[in-house]
This record gives sequence, structure tokens and C-alpha cells, in this order.
Amino acid sequence: MRIEKKQIVVPGQLTGSVCLTGYLLDSISVNPDMLRPAVIVLPGGGYIRKSDRESEPIALQFMSMGCHSFILDYSVAPNRFPTSLRELGEAVAYIREHGAEWKIDTNKIIACGFSAAGHLACSLGVFWERDFVWEAIKRTPEEIRPDG
Repeated sequence: MRIEKKQIVVPGQLTGSVCLTGYLLDSISVNPDMLRPAVIVLPGGGYIRKSDRESEPIALQFMSMGCHSFILDYSVAPNRFPTSLRELGEAVAYIREHGAEWKIDTNKIIACGFSAAGHLACSLGVFWERDFVWEAIKRTPEEIRPDG
């Protein structure tokens, strides 16, 4: 396993830094070119904080099922909608950009959230084609579209 970190900056961020942490599984000897799904874990917390128990433990569970896992430490209050939505869109695009390098199936990038972050994950599933999300981060809808 290796860990990758990426700072994410989007228009509208008021405070704090947002980090995408990737937990990438090693290739297996019998199929070194195998592509794996990627799951972005979004810990809940009512958009005012984020729960530690809904971040790394969940990412590790997805890894045990053969997925690359990512944790997005998205913005919370005093930041407001659509800041965290844009951060998630940027995270999806960044993972998609590195798909070949990280051996990710770029048609299987999934957002998984709990509580308020479940709302965030679903919101990207609904709003990925809306220009207020993708234009602000200088991406295309196809780059930020989640697959699940």
C-alpha cells in the first residue's frame, strides 16, 4: 500500500485546508495490470465537523474488499454550499486524471458519505452536470461525474 496526498483549493473556500488522502493498494503478482474501483469516503458531521470513526476505518474496510480508498477532508462551517460540492468534484477529477498511474478503473469512481456527507455524495450525483459546480473549478462535467 502507498499513500498519496493532494491539497484541494476551490473558489469559495473561507477557512482551513482540504486534503484528499489516497490509500492505494499494491498490484498483485498474478494480475499486475488489474484496474481497481476507487471509493471516496466522506465522513459525516452535519457540515460543522467530520467524524473520525467515519473516515479511515471505512477506507480500510473498502481496501479489504479490493478497492483503492480515498478520504476527502472537505470544508465545513463557516464554508457554505456549494464549496464542499466543488471540492468533491475536484477530487473525482483528480482521481480520474491519475487513473492509469494508480491502476484505477476510471468508470468506477464512487462517493460514499455518512449523514451530511451522504447528502454531499448524493448532491454530486445530482449536480455534476450543473455549471455552478464544474465551471467554478475549471473542469468538464465528465471529469467530475461520479460513477456511484
